[in-house]
Amino acid sequence: MKTMTYILNLTLLVVCTQFAFAADNADTGGKQIYVSFEDAQAALPDKEFAQDQSHGDSNGSRSAPDWEDCPSCYEFTATISGAVILNDGVQMGDDGDIFAAFDDAGNARGIAVQLSPPFGPYQGTPVFEMQMRSNAEGDHLTFKYYDASEDAVLDISEDYTFVINDIIGDVTDPWILNIADLGCPECTDDDAALAPVGGCAAAVGMFGCDFSWAGSTLNELCPASCGTCPEDDACGVCEGDGSSCAD
Repeated sequence: MKTMTYILNLTLLVVCTQFAFAADNADTGGKQIYVSFEDAQAALPDKEFAQDQSHGDSNGSRSAPDWEDCPSCYEFTATISGAVILNDGVQMGDDGDIFAAFDDAGNARGIAVQLSPPFGPYQGTPVFEMQMRSNAEGDHLTFKYYDASEDAVLDISEDYTFVINDIIGDVTDPWILNIADLGCPECTDDDAALAPVGGCAAAVGMFGCDFSWAGSTLNELCPASCGTCPEDDACGVCEGDGSSCAD
């Protein structure tokens, strides 16, 4: 409804502007002044530009990454004929998801297409196929996965060293790739190390967290008691700065 109202207002603005300029046509030596749709858009106070629906992504998310494949940029290819992406053992592959390869400089080296095999052990499930690209053998490539349902870019644990004309996996025996767990590990006190004084809680109470014990501070030995446990950022990265999430 908001979009329809916006388009109606924009159309009225264009029409009214054309009439206004037509009334003053004599002052322009008989030349008509044309106000384009784009000019009228730019004049709107909130600058909320109408979007061409053909440029939206498949699930309506505004945060899908703008990864682009460039076949003409690279001479050689290697093929992932079948790959399955797992996240904690759950097979990934919803509408709008993107699986891509990158070089160490962050350039996209391949964008996968999603298949649904009609036969085999992965029949009817999401299996990815990708042409990876390079100009030289031995390039180091890593992988990322955009999960549209969570609007998040996830790292893949596995990587790949480029081999010209290589073929990896197929739809019946795919390459199994796993979403990396970048979160912080469980944070616990090392009570056994402080057993002579009654454990971490007692040691922190007696000495404070900066106290050195057996070559380590109590901050290191007793992070839970000292409140120094590492924390995940908004992207689920341990001690991250939140920059790895999709915009």
